[in-house]
Amino acid sequence: MKSALFLCCILFAGIAAKAQVCDTIYRAVQYPPVYTAGQDALNKFIYRDIVDVVSRCSEEGENPVTKLYIVLTINHTGSVSDVYFRESELTEKCTNMLCHKLLGWKGWKPAVHNGREVCCQLLIPIKCMKWQ
Repeated sequence: MKSALFLCCILFAGIAAKAQVCDTIYRAVQYPPVYTAGQDALNKFIYRDIVDVVSRCSEEGENPVTKLYIVLTINHTGSVSDVYFRESELTEKCTNMLCHKLLGWKGWKPAVHNGREVCCQLLIPIKCMKWQ
């Protein structure tokens, strides 16, 4: 009986550890998250996909956005688990379209703090005079 109870405890502990969510989100870490495909691929994604969404919003008659601060929460598995737009001039429609593009974005090497992978926020500032 004791061995079965012990086995169940180990099993549930393993499942709980695997299903861990970001209970603590770091803003300052020893090693920040890194996009594994490289900086060029990150820049291409931002300027191809993000600028595309913002440009479409501007074409639909919404006010043009001149700056965009994207705050991504990269979880301990290397996926984007949350998106926030700081000082946003975006409409709700544009915000939803961008969140759809960014949530679940994989390919990140998670942040490391005190020798373990942790959830971390990453700020991506995008500034420009006119979206084209």
